[in-house]
Amino acid sequence: MSQLVCRYRIERRVALLFAFMVCGLAGVFAQLGAPVDVTGVAAAPAWKTEVIQLQPHLGLRLQQALEDPESTRAWDHFLHFPSIDASEKEIIAHIQKQTAAAKRLLSEAGLALPAGTALLWDADTGTLAVRSTQEALEWLNVLGGESRNRVEKNVNSTLRVVQADGSVMREIARETTTKLDHTPAWKRLEKLIAEDKAVSIQTLKLQTRNGMRSKVEIGSRDDRIESVVLEEGGIVKVNQGEGLVGTSLETDQVLFAGDDHVDVNLSMRHCFAESVTHEVPVGRVLSRDIVLPTTDDHYAQISTSFSVLDGSQTLLGVWKLTAPEDLARQDILQAAFLETRVVRNLPEIHPRALSLLSAHMDKAEPIPAKADRTAHLPAGMKTMRFRVPPDFLLSGEDFRSAESPPDPFAPEDSANDGKKRTIRTAMEVLKAQGIPFPEGTAAHFDQTTASLTVTNTQEALDLVEFYVSPTCGGGRPANIQFHIEILEADGALIRAMAEESSKIADHTLLLERLNEVIRTGQARNVGTLRTVTRSGQRMLAQSGALQIHGASVEPVTEKQETPKKGTGEEKSTSEIGANTKSGQKTAIEIKGEERFVGTRIELDGLIAPDGITLEMELALEHHYAPPTRGKEDAITNLGRSPSVTRVMKSSEVLHFASITSLFTMNSGTTRLFGMWKPEGASKYEGKDVMQVAFVRAAITREE
Repeated sequence: MSQLVCRYRIERRVALLFAFMVCGLAGVFAQLGAPVDVTGVAAAPAWKTEVIQLQPHLGLRLQQALEDPESTRAWDHFLHFPSIDASEKEIIAHIQKQTAAAKRLLSEAGLALPAGTALLWDADTGTLAVRSTQEALEWLNVLGGESRNRVEKNVNSTLRVVQADGSVMREIARETTTKLDHTPAWKRLEKLIAEDKAVSIQTLKLQTRNGMRSKVEIGSRDDRIESVVLEEGGIVKVNQGEGLVGTSLETDQVLFAGDDHVDVNLSMRHCFAESVTHEVPVGRVLSRDIVLPTTDDHYAQISTSFSVLDGSQTLLGVWKLTAPEDLARQDILQAAFLETRVVRNLPEIHPRALSLLSAHMDKAEPIPAKADRTAHLPAGMKTMRFRVPPDFLLSGEDFRSAESPPDPFAPEDSANDGKKRTIRTAMEVLKAQGIPFPEGTAAHFDQTTASLTVTNTQEALDLVEFYVSPTCGGGRPANIQFHIEILEADGALIRAMAEESSKIADHTLLLERLNEVIRTGQARNVGTLRTVTRSGQRMLAQSGALQIHGASVEPVTEKQETPKKGTGEEKSTSEIGANTKSGQKTAIEIKGEERFVGTRIELDGLIAPDGITLEMELALEHHYAPPTRGKEDAITNLGRSPSVTRVMKSSEVLHFASITSLFTMNSGTTRLFGMWKPEGASKYEGKDVMQVAFVRAAITREE
């Protein structure tokens, strides 16, 4: 008995034992792309005609396979497409010659094309039009995919920032939490933009090679004072830098096997308001009152890693505006979408390939007469369709060719051994896992739709389902979608909800109840953040202002040149601020100190082995009121003596809640993880008002 069957039976018993204790297992399988029972659906035709694109200019090996004694012109005739004025006889001969060559070439790889197969090939565009059986087409599609994988690829990224009403944005954020592809949400916003109900703020496009880091910035740069050095004698040195007020996107994207998934490492920053320049008093240094000019930026930032499908949209984040004041007072949110597309350096498919083959294939390569395939299943058989990776036929065995480079991390005995590559069918892949296929059963893999259709007994179908499920390694890359909401309401209501939440694990209904209160105008949403990350990856999302609130004062080190004994070129290094009698100068460096005021979340979610539990590590900081000036300390009666140096300190007081927590929660659920009483603003004085924070998290895989 195979290890897969033994493992399946053990885990099956455990699953049955705890099925009713662990709520939602059926929903999880549905989310992962549950198998579909297609028993009774008419069987696909035995013969199909398709167009498959291969790597262009693969003519040499095909030319060698011809073994044609004719002149070089004959090779050119084979490698290129029939001319537009070619006669029917010439086209038929062309199809026959190319089909014979392809059969000889593919037989070396272990694939025998059946009689009746006809193909037409254009080497310049890599276009292969072919008529064959479903099983043969499955493998030709796999070979076509592998051939295209050798072509250089670029990843095109498009970042779109939009602005809309808060209720619309929060609804979109909630709906996309359980989805891997957010294209429908983007289409909805596109429609709102066309109707002037939403605003397109910014669009950036970035193209990069597979595995390479790239960056795009747009906006304005201004000079910023980073530090000031004060020296004796009244000398002031200013160190300047630059600040970007605009939008930036930096990505590092790597393709998975099959090129249908992209691993994205991303950092984006979007300034939603103009920067503000003001002065920060540092204090009295070296008998001078120092005031440092600073610039505050208002922006949203997201740094994360996740996996996306080729051609899909991803909702990177949603944030609330904290400036300018007129927008900050309104319920307006902004969101960022990322579109990811894999583009291969391939020419357009030949437009005449399919029509030309269809018109002449029956005369060139007639299909042998045989009985039609029956659509009736034997007793006890069912047909089910499963979602599997596009490289499914390569699973379970090392298929590296003799020309492939050795794996530097593999043990010596498992390095590339030069074995000739063989080709297996879907049934052979499943049989190798110990799944039985008695007479009357079937298995077909469609590489274009990444679907596996199996006809077998229910017990065998259960084994297939287990083999292609994530628990057995057949799953696709998974993301974790996070949605954070901070709400403000009557204190009694919040406290009652908090008490209720301590008795249950899923707080989705509590959040829905609070949102109903918001719609009545008796509560409000004061913070929203939405982002996505990979399992085990730490992400950062924040929206607010980066401020310079004070300065650090430190002595600096400086190199000085002094005459060297006998040469006049002696050099020495001295600490600035040391004994001035030795000829050393005194200098002080003043640097601005930054702080972030707004809403900031750091998350690290890990998918547990059961595929449904999330191990959460979370840190939230939310400033519920702007900084205010605190009470000044009593001034000592030391007077203005020259021997007394007065050092100013920042008199601003921050008003915030900070929560760091570790907990577990199930995918698709909501958790109330913090509550507090806001203060520091006149609107909160004498009022029983509280704020509460919710997080909703869901695991998303290919649908």
